[in-house]
Amino acid sequence: MILLFPAIHALIAWSRGHAFLAGNLPARVRVLVAEWVELHQKELIKMWETKDFYWVAPLVCSMFIIQIQQAKYTGGYSIWLRFNRGEEGVVELTDLIEHYPPAAPLLDPTVFSAFRLDEWPTPVWDCGFDVCNCSLTAGKSLMGTV
Repeated sequence: MILLFPAIHALIAWSRGHAFLAGNLPARVRVLVAEWVELHQKELIKMWETKDFYWVAPLVCSMFIIQIQQAKYTGGYSIWLRFNRGEEGVVELTDLIEHYPPAAPLLDPTVFSAFRLDEWPTPVWDCGFDVCNCSLTAGKSLMGTV
């Protein structure tokens, strides 16, 4: 089975129970596609063998939603995070807060250290700045067991 993603120039080939990914598929998307293939492996094989193709549900289960379970300030512009999928590590946000004007108040380490997790849970600050959980796991800024 071959799935094409022309807008991002990626190819996913299915052979003998394994997905092979090639092209410039973003790392986080690559992981999600591999999980989707694993989750639907039996029906994908059946579709390929019978040539009876149909729509397969996307990843919507809450276990695939990236959620922060714990967060701690570690000094400077860094936060240690533990996610619901087992990843954990320190994210360094200096580049992010220096780049975006709404984050300017966070250049004060005292203000930066006063983050909290909102109801999503996402790191937020009183100045209104927040950081998407997906971006915290997708970048090279997260160090640890990702």
